[in-house]
Amino acid sequence: MKVLLVNHVARMSGAEASLLGLARGLPGQGFEVEVALPPGGPLAERLAGLAVPLHPVGLARLKRRASPLRQLGAAVRLGMSARLLAGVARRRGVALIDANSTTAALAALLAARWAGVPGIWHVRDLVSLAGFGPRLGRLAARVIAISGAVADSLRQCGVDPARIRVVPNGIDPEAFRPDPEAGARLRRELGLPPEAFVVASVGQIVPWKGHHVLLDALGRLRRAGSAGDLRALIAGADLFGDHPDYEALLRARAQAPDLAGAVCFLGHRTDVAAVYNAADLFVLASRREPFGRALVEAMACAKPVIASREGGPAEIITEGVEGLLLPPADPEALAAAISRIHHDPELAGRLGEAGRRRVLADYPEALTVARTAAVYREVLPTPK
Repeated sequence: MKVLLVNHVARMSGAEASLLGLARGLPGQGFEVEVALPPGGPLAERLAGLAVPLHPVGLARLKRRASPLRQLGAAVRLGMSARLLAGVARRRGVALIDANSTTAALAALLAARWAGVPGIWHVRDLVSLAGFGPRLGRLAARVIAISGAVADSLRQCGVDPARIRVVPNGIDPEAFRPDPEAGARLRRELGLPPEAFVVASVGQIVPWKGHHVLLDALGRLRRAGSAGDLRALIAGADLFGDHPDYEALLRARAQAPDLAGAVCFLGHRTDVAAVYNAADLFVLASRREPFGRALVEAMACAKPVIASREGGPAEIITEGVEGLLLPPADPEALAAAISRIHHDPELAGRLGEAGRRRVLADYPEALTVARTAAVYREVLPTPK
């Protein structure tokens, strides 16, 4: 049966990497895949490389702080997008529409209703949905949450629990694996000395990702003088332009005397596996992280990890087994955890090895695809 995946941007981030995984794997589950998304951009290029049929459809974002007039304009554009998507579904003989984000769901679930096919709502964020949650939940035949934390949030906002299925994200274990040569090459390119202890953070440069907490923790360690040559790699960007001042604040903090020369801002990278392999430790200091794709990628590269004890990371990591879990927004606790791993190579190696084993068992892309296909089959007619 033919499935139409709908995404609201053509840029690449975690949700888009997950969509690519579905596009690669669903044919092996007996589904034809087509994708609707805005024209142009790296996601469209990578899908074209997979020979996936593409349908250019712009999807407006509803921003909470926008003026009522802007909100009205966005709502009108969403209605037009829904009609375009419904037309694509009818013309192409689509059996099911899967919205890859809540923004995409605003139009895609209406389109599914108008086209007379089941609609799937993939929820990849831990944000307040206000009155939208129950409404979208009623439009969706099934709601896929990427973690138990996201599922709990959906139930609390009024989405019917009977429609919710938890399907964690998966990663390609061939793309994310230990590669000391790639790591050493990037360290040389960046001018990092061999003896440096390198801490990496990969993700969008937005406040809830907690980069400021990481920099404060590193500053504490460097002021104490017991950290040796401690460095940080920060890879990512504010892809949607929602927080234009945050990176500037981080860069200013990195110029303070306790961090001067210790922090490399790498921008948006397509070679994040090399970033993980160049690091000795990965830190995800997020608040309300819905899953933690970068966390899983770093674990697949056999790196020790530290994350906040909430949301998705608390489901991925068993404290002291695959990594360390800390209270969120606590730079003092984070500094102590970084120091612990820095000065205990045996612990670092044990955490890294256990993390990779966990990812290979529970988070391979093929398993995510199979679980998603099983959800599709719940709502599709049985072939005769």
